[in-house]
Amino acid sequence: MRARMDEAWTLRQQFSGMGTLPGFRFDFINHDFDQVIRPRFMAAMSDPDLDVAILHHHGSEDTQYLGASRVNGIQSAFDYLKSFLRGRLRRSKDTTSTKADYIAEYGITDSWFRGAFDPEITRQDSAYAASMDLSVEDMPGYTPQAKFVMFDACYNGSFYYHDYIGGRYLFQEGNTVVARGNTVNSLQDIWPDEMIGLLQGGVCVGNWAKMNMTLELHLLGDATYAFANTSGTPCLDKDIRLQAANPVFWRRQLSIATGDFKALALRMLYRNNAISSAELLAIQQSDPSPMVRLEAFTLNKKIADACLKPAVLAALHDDYELLQRMGALTVNLMGDEDLLEPVMEIYFDPTTTLRVNFHLHEAFEQVPYATFEAAAMAYRAKNPLWPTDESFDALLKSMQYSRDSRDENLAVIAKPDATDKELRWSIPAQRNKQNALMVDALLTFLRDTSRAPAQRITTAETLGWYMFSYRKTDIVDACREIYAKEKDPGVKNELAKTIGRLTGKAMEVTPMPVRRSFAIVVDNATYHACKPAIEAYRQAVENDGLTGYVLAGDWMSPEQVKAQLDKYYRQKGLEGAVFVGQVPIPMVRRAQHMTSAFKMDQTISWRESSVPSDRFYDDFDLQFDFLKQDSLQPLFFYYNLSGRGPQEITCDIYTGRIKPSLPGEEGYTQIRHYLQKVVAEKSRVNKADCLVSYTGEGSFSNSLSAWKDEQVTLNEQFPQAFRTAETAKLYMFYMYPETIKDVLTSELQRKEVDLFLFHEHGVPERQYLTGNPPATQEEAYFTDGQRSLRSLMAQQVRYRRFAEGSSEMTDYMRRIEKEYGIDSTWTATYFDPAIRVQDSLYDAAQGIMLDDVTNISPQARMVIFDACYNADFREEDCIATRYILAEGSGTIACFGNSVNVLQDKSSSDLMGLLAVGCRIGEWARNVNILESHIIGDPTFRFAADTKPEIDFYASDPMYWLNKLQTAPELDVKGLALYKLYELSYPGMPELLYRTFCESPSYMLRLQCMHLLAHYDSPLYAQLLKKGSEDPYEFIRRKSIYYMGKVGLDEFIPYVVKTYMDDIQSVRVLHNVSFVAGHFDTGLLRQEFADAIDKADYLHYKQAYQDQVNKMIDSGEGMKQTCWKEIDNYLDPGAAKSWYPNSLRNNPYPQLVEALLKALCDKKTNPEFRVQLAEILGWYVRAPRRASIVQACNELLADNATTDPALRDELQKTIYRLTAYMK
Repeated sequence: MRARMDEAWTLRQQFSGMGTLPGFRFDFINHDFDQVIRPRFMAAMSDPDLDVAILHHHGSEDTQYLGASRVNGIQSAFDYLKSFLRGRLRRSKDTTSTKADYIAEYGITDSWFRGAFDPEITRQDSAYAASMDLSVEDMPGYTPQAKFVMFDACYNGSFYYHDYIGGRYLFQEGNTVVARGNTVNSLQDIWPDEMIGLLQGGVCVGNWAKMNMTLELHLLGDATYAFANTSGTPCLDKDIRLQAANPVFWRRQLSIATGDFKALALRMLYRNNAISSAELLAIQQSDPSPMVRLEAFTLNKKIADACLKPAVLAALHDDYELLQRMGALTVNLMGDEDLLEPVMEIYFDPTTTLRVNFHLHEAFEQVPYATFEAAAMAYRAKNPLWPTDESFDALLKSMQYSRDSRDENLAVIAKPDATDKELRWSIPAQRNKQNALMVDALLTFLRDTSRAPAQRITTAETLGWYMFSYRKTDIVDACREIYAKEKDPGVKNELAKTIGRLTGKAMEVTPMPVRRSFAIVVDNATYHACKPAIEAYRQAVENDGLTGYVLAGDWMSPEQVKAQLDKYYRQKGLEGAVFVGQVPIPMVRRAQHMTSAFKMDQTISWRESSVPSDRFYDDFDLQFDFLKQDSLQPLFFYYNLSGRGPQEITCDIYTGRIKPSLPGEEGYTQIRHYLQKVVAEKSRVNKADCLVSYTGEGSFSNSLSAWKDEQVTLNEQFPQAFRTAETAKLYMFYMYPETIKDVLTSELQRKEVDLFLFHEHGVPERQYLTGNPPATQEEAYFTDGQRSLRSLMAQQVRYRRFAEGSSEMTDYMRRIEKEYGIDSTWTATYFDPAIRVQDSLYDAAQGIMLDDVTNISPQARMVIFDACYNADFREEDCIATRYILAEGSGTIACFGNSVNVLQDKSSSDLMGLLAVGCRIGEWARNVNILESHIIGDPTFRFAADTKPEIDFYASDPMYWLNKLQTAPELDVKGLALYKLYELSYPGMPELLYRTFCESPSYMLRLQCMHLLAHYDSPLYAQLLKKGSEDPYEFIRRKSIYYMGKVGLDEFIPYVVKTYMDDIQSVRVLHNVSFVAGHFDTGLLRQEFADAIDKADYLHYKQAYQDQVNKMIDSGEGMKQTCWKEIDNYLDPGAAKSWYPNSLRNNPYPQLVEALLKALCDKKTNPEFRVQLAEILGWYVRAPRRASIVQACNELLADNATTDPALRDELQKTIYRLTAYMK
């Protein structure tokens, strides 16, 4: 019954499109609806509105066996049994003996047989039996209306007979156009409905049937017949033929299709050898559609490699009965003892269906009886209530019988003179059973050349059925060995067929050819103090597949280190490096366009206005001009980024830092303990299946719309973590306003946490978790107000606006008392020592400080700080360093920033690579900005069930196209897009735009947005328009932001619609306000006015219009002020003004002409010209960037342009803009 219920459920999904048609219905008829089902069946089949009939029953060439007698009550049962006994007696040759046997067996009397030979009773019995079925003799007057009929029955399609059921349906009066049936007997446990939902998509019956054919299955009638497409998706009928050999097409279909259409894509990819067993397994384990899961399992059975075992286990635990049944049918043919216990758990589960258990029962025969009995008795000891003693004993007796029968067969096979008659059952019986315990005997028999060739051919053919057996490899090896020596052509031919049957669909993975290397760069003092730990770490790296090199030295400059890394990269396939101890720190200047947000005035302290960055080491193409070594901190070396090289980061290697926070021996102890921890962790198998994310106050403007989408993106990237509530936790500061630090402390101390993400504000020594919790009563409001006032006063002292207790401070206190209408008791609390202690404790509860990290002893293997300065390794100590070095810490690596970082950046691009076993460095190498760094071991990686083989250095675009089309992991697809971009693959704009439009993945669409910006293509504007309505808030947010950077007025309707519709997305609305001045504000104002006028839902339209106008005025005012300063470029004050530099954040497209005029005028202040050239470098998305590049080139070609600083900045601007003009 469950099988029938599941079929009803899946058919409703497969024909869901037809469900939208007027008058549409599904009808399901069971054989037991009536005492005699035939009248109901014939009436239903004669319905003029009937389109498709799927008939599951037994059959012969001339009969549909529709159902057995329905037994309803005692009298009905007696009548049925008496009719049965009369029939048995009529067919008996010895009626006296037959009657006596039944009387003795069932305890009945002679009266049960009365009338067996009475002509009238015989006629009644015969008529009743005939009424159970539908034969060709019953066809006159029967008018089947179904346009397509599927006979899931034996022999109903036997077209080689003069008269047969399938033919009658076609040639009767009625409307049947095409039927499918079997010419011989067929298996019950097949999947007759496979992809039948394609018919609702306009696929003709013939193209559908091609997906599911066996030797006996045939179409009868017009195979080109097709129903109208009601699926709501494009018809694929022609594509099945025209795109049959195009895996790119089917890979695209796989990404967008569902149900049977997705199953079709799987089948076509399989036929093109364009999908792996691992991907099929992943789909089977995750897809919500039972049809897709079953198709993935069906194809994995055809491949039958190492993924078959987990696929079978997944099938056995599936909630779709047919898939569970197919799993049971397969597991009983595998013979793997490892599956005995899980099979037994399911077999004894009282909810398992009879048909599933029918097959699982046979799985027990595949193992030695003693093994089975031990497992069964162990299960019984733990589960005394079920099964019943009677059924358990019956199972043991059944297995004993099977053991004895198998032993008899083994004895027959071993007989040197066994006859054909004796062998007829012993060997061919294994075609159905495929018992693994028989393999050795069959191979011995096959090797024996004294046996008759016909017997050996039968044996070879029988072994060809062992395609799912765990002994398959042994069989193939033995058959190949015998084949090489075999003389008999018949035996040799059968051996070749068996080898082909067992190996024909297996897919082998080509190992990666290059062993890459890794460098441990360490200063001599640290190396000598920590040599055993460093060498153990090097060995652990080698054990993980990399050749390890220790580069110890007294490093005098970053150039010296970089030269060694470059040499090892070119000569030894260097993949990455780690800097241990006191290794020079490059302090990079004039490269702020490579950061996400850092735009500090570079005239202030060099230490503060430079970016500590190991991109100096990672990207060998970047060029730098040395400035000086810091006189107070000799590890700091200052460089300007040069215009001689690229202006975007493309890392050749990855690096990490292990820098002690304590001096001397204490620091060496930190390094030793840390490396010992890393070595121990590398010996463990740990998947990325438990994560925690926290979003602190102030992040993303506290937008819940921004926060909620992280669950979607992390689920895409770390699906294994989202299996329980405990293994994927996403917190926001709102949740526990007063105790969030305690909550996060507990989470950080959980040993099972693999990945911890912090989205918060930060400084080197602190993580800012939250602010003041919301007050809920008057007293709390006053307390908060006083605390906030004290905080404001302390901030003024900290910023040295005045000294504590000074007259200036007193004046400030009087001023704010007057401003806020408070008396001096409010400000006087600032000086109360007790209140200061309270404020200090209150402040400490709102963040995690360095000492807190020591006390917490965090256990998360990897921590990502999406925050400013938490990984500022130029400091003696910082948050990220403390996380990895704190005593007892389980943290192996952190990823954080050395300076401030943009809130509106994607902090998790390609992060799903970590979930599939890629090293942290392999991930970070593809997403680095100037300020982001790995603190800790960059070779650390999590385990993965099926780690995709990724050659990060592959230079063949076809390799990456294949990854894009076949990789199940979304971020592997994203990586493929980046690699195709790097390889200048033609047609990238179209590929990126199509992928953006078709992919359901948030993160993959985001990568398309990132990359398409680099192309001078109209498709980018189209993508931004679509992006403004994307379900992913971050894509909406950035689409609006980038619309402003582009500045086309055609974006105005989308900006207005977003502002008025997306009212819950605070950060998106912030970007609308931010870019308002980037458009023609007159057109923008008019578009808003028109939209507001039509917005019936707005009750206070004038107030809303005033709000909008204020926003527009603000943006326009800022633009006009900047414009005025640029127009007055000859004024000496222009170069000193703040406004020109503000164009780095606000590159108004309307100002390009004015900026170029000021730049090209030789009378402009030389320093201001350099500044203007740098400002124009921020116009990477401006429609007129080609004009900017042309002007810069003309200035460089002008002999009058002699200023080295200007020439350098012009060249940098050209590089920066042309990177977005591909």
